[in-house]
Amino acid sequence: LIIIMTLFLKSARNQEKMIFEGFIYLKNRNGEGGKRYWRCENWFSCKCHGTAITDKNNLVTLGKEHNHAPSPARVELARIKNNINQAAITSTLSPREVVNLQLEGISEQAKVIFTQLIMKNIIKVNLPKLKNLEKTVGRKRHADGRHVPTPQYLSEINIPEHLRLTKTDLHEDFVIADTGHKDANRIIILGSTTDINRLASCEVWLCDSTFQCCTENFYQLWIIYGRFRQSIVLPFVYALLPNKTRESYQRALHLILNKIDEITPGARPNVVVIDFEREAELALRTELPMSSIYGCYFHYRQSIWRKIQEIGWSTKYKNEEQGGFGLHLKMFAALTFIDTVYVRDWFRHLARIFLDVYGDGDMDGPFIEFIDYMERTWMGEQNKNKSDGTKISGFNSKNFLINLASGGTAAAFSKTAIAPIERVKLLLQVQDAHISVDKRYKGIIDVLIRIPKEQGILAFWRGNLVNMIRYFPTQALNFAFKDTYKRIFMEGVDKNKQFGKFFMMNLASGGSAGATSLVFVYPLDFVRTRLAVDVGKSKVREFNGLSDCFIKVFKSDGLVGLYRGFMVSIQAYFIYRAAYFGCFDTAKTYFAKDGQKLNFFTSWAIAQVVTVSSGIICYPWDTVRRRMMMQSGRKDILYKNTLDCVIKIKKNEGMKAFFKGSLSNVFRSTGGALALAFYEEIQKYVHLI
Repeated sequence: LIIIMTLFLKSARNQEKMIFEGFIYLKNRNGEGGKRYWRCENWFSCKCHGTAITDKNNLVTLGKEHNHAPSPARVELARIKNNINQAAITSTLSPREVVNLQLEGISEQAKVIFTQLIMKNIIKVNLPKLKNLEKTVGRKRHADGRHVPTPQYLSEINIPEHLRLTKTDLHEDFVIADTGHKDANRIIILGSTTDINRLASCEVWLCDSTFQCCTENFYQLWIIYGRFRQSIVLPFVYALLPNKTRESYQRALHLILNKIDEITPGARPNVVVIDFEREAELALRTELPMSSIYGCYFHYRQSIWRKIQEIGWSTKYKNEEQGGFGLHLKMFAALTFIDTVYVRDWFRHLARIFLDVYGDGDMDGPFIEFIDYMERTWMGEQNKNKSDGTKISGFNSKNFLINLASGGTAAAFSKTAIAPIERVKLLLQVQDAHISVDKRYKGIIDVLIRIPKEQGILAFWRGNLVNMIRYFPTQALNFAFKDTYKRIFMEGVDKNKQFGKFFMMNLASGGSAGATSLVFVYPLDFVRTRLAVDVGKSKVREFNGLSDCFIKVFKSDGLVGLYRGFMVSIQAYFIYRAAYFGCFDTAKTYFAKDGQKLNFFTSWAIAQVVTVSSGIICYPWDTVRRRMMMQSGRKDILYKNTLDCVIKIKKNEGMKAFFKGSLSNVFRSTGGALALAFYEEIQKYVHLI
């Protein structure tokens, strides 16, 4: 029987094959007159003796019969692989497109037969993995000489002209922009003129990145989608970026927007949705200042789910997804649907319920960790102020008193450690107005030598008890008032979008806190200053102690005497505390990337720089206020007021007098920096921040 219908192809090893009537034959040998002799592909595995002969016109003559049934699935598989090999040579499609196109060609009947045979376990054949089929395309093209070498560097990338054109009837150039091979941070923007035109018409853009599908030479493929005709979301622009820096995002956006302006001048989206990539957000806000930038809800949910997995709640969440524990966690994700004005209030409400139900008073457990994560990562800096009484972090009066006592004790120890430096500073500051010329100190070394000889080593700690008593309430009031003012001033301030305003409000909060607390503690500060400079033996000293100083000054000058120098002091305190709290809060926010807590040494380093800088800036005010304090109880008034004090010091002693003892103040600042760093560390561990 002679049949004409047949198909010839090549195997993976370039061996000739023939498909005929559902059977696959392998060429056995060549004969005379163009004849070829074929045998069944299962001649070895199944001992099949099926044969066939073809003449020079490829007409088939069947020989011996097969001992098995035809295999439509294997025939279909062979046909698909052959078509892929042919398309790899003749087509410019990508390997994945080549494979997908050929897989679409499987007939429905073949799919049914193929599926049934596999399910019945009659045959055990599967299509190769997609990745392997794609590699087959690459190998075929390489063997045919049509393979484009993979560049090792960005400068080697050269897109052939025939690959730059779209496959549509318009045949548009698909390369929108290319910064060139000389650019070390090369950027290539892909898309057609039609794509740009459609993107320009979209009021909503969506931006996302992929790293797995990006070519090896680039870091990421940044894709911009558009909500086209208010119904579907389509990808329009593909940007190959060398990194994920703000500069690269801005450069890419600039190139895209320039192309848009060539077609539709001034067209910009109303809304841009992103995946919480910080650098991309900053770039978009710079290049699209009139557009509203929003985070993607899908990525928001993903982030919360990753935190749930990290804590180890995934099983518990799945078991109680529809109610109880899982439902409570879903409520936090639903905060995105709340009006922004009420989001923080509802977060505090949900957090309080969540901790009351599941927290069980555990201050170090995963429930506090989750609330702290939500607060730091999604609610923002404003929600760290807890003085409104909301128990977001499991706060209670007992823990507050314990932590306050710990912080006060740490502050007292730091003050005791630097008391000698403080004494030296005060003596050098006020000696020109209080100590006779022949007994004045020549400098820091002179003070350190003479004080132990003349008054004993304990003289360095004179007034330290008062200093500790003053310092404890001062620090407590400073932090309490700072939190209060910060909550008021920071209302509606976005630290990411309004950094300048955020910094100014931090300064205002710190300055206002210092000025307000000074009203309450100034008399103690006044007495400390008078006692610290009251030198000499006990018989010749002016005051015998804390109460004696209060009584004598009050009898002599009244309540006003205890507030002598208050006006210049409040100026100095406002400036100092503004820099102290404001700069520190701003700096720690800047350095704490992604809302993470700073370690102790980083906090201390920031606090040290801030404290030293603040102290030097405010030192002239501090000198003037100390001089004004020293006039209380004296008959000979040296200065009429603050301005008069400034003028006379400059005239009689020169500008250097304003900074006398400032070096010791630099050393003394270590205590303030350590106290602030310890406070931050303690608060971090008890979740009060």
